Amino acid sequence: MGSILCNYKDDININNININTSNSNFINKYITNDIIFINFIHELFSTPIKKKINVNENQKIFVLDFDGPIVEQIIKNNILNNTFGNEEDMLEMYITNYKILVFVLYILHINNVYIVNGSQRITMNKEGIIFRNQMYDILNKAFGENRNILVEKLSNQISYDIYPENINNNKVILLDRYYNHFRLYNDKLQKKNIFLIDDNLIYKNSVIKSGYSFIICNRNTEILEDNYYLIKMLQQGLNCSNYNIKLIILELIKHIPEYKQYIYKLYTIFNYYNTDKSLYYKNIGIIY
Repeated sequence: MGSILCNYKDDININNININTSNSNFINKYITNDIIFINFIHELFSTPIKKKINVNENQKIFVLDFDGPIVEQIIKNNILNNTFGNEEDMLEMYITNYKILVFVLYILHINNVYIVNGSQRITMNKEGIIFRNQMYDILNKAFGENRNILVEKLSNQISYDIYPENINNNKVILLDRYYNHFRLYNDKLQKKNIFLIDDNLIYKNSVIKSGYSFIICNRNTEILEDNYYLIKMLQQGLNCSNYNIKLIILELIKHIPEYKQYIYKLYTIFNYYNTDKSLYYKNIGIIY
């Protein structure tokens, strides 16, 4: 098992994160009106990780599409007060699995997986700029402007001379740009460890043919099926067994007990596809 959470408290120092609850307009404007949780996530994704980056052949880069893997055009999963989005947004985009997605991305992030933006929207610097700006507005509100995932500055650097029509049917140009960028810091980086996570199968064949990897994101109204792509991301991103991935999720609950209901929902989804009753009963004392 890659013991990534063994120094968790020392690296992140969760207990010292300050929560800002003063933004009452933000509470009223967004469906997920838990401003304490939102600010906690902002702090989580802007706090540097004080540990050595493993620049080796096992390092993973996740190139995450925006429409599908992050946002949808429907409100759902409200049983967890889980949908994040602007009720006044005429374009009606929502992060429908917000309180599950953030912890998947965080687990990957602290385990040496770089999470970058693979949306066609990052190329809309002239035509379609409203769609690009909408994306960054949602990312800023959901993950914070100083986030260390899906970084806007890097997205702009990668897409500076690519036009939307260049990636209508093929995103290899984006993957090549990311590969060349990260190779500057890790000459052992392998193409197969760069994954496009997208809800459109049209990209799969060209991605695989070019030596990269692909994870399909199929969204669904049923919460277990809806989040299956997140399970695949954990399995492909972490260099350990399903059993140890479950341990990692459960360990996160110990360090963030105030949000254990959301993290344990992720554990339930993972367990749905990878049943291991012995681990379930062993850790029964910390379930909600």
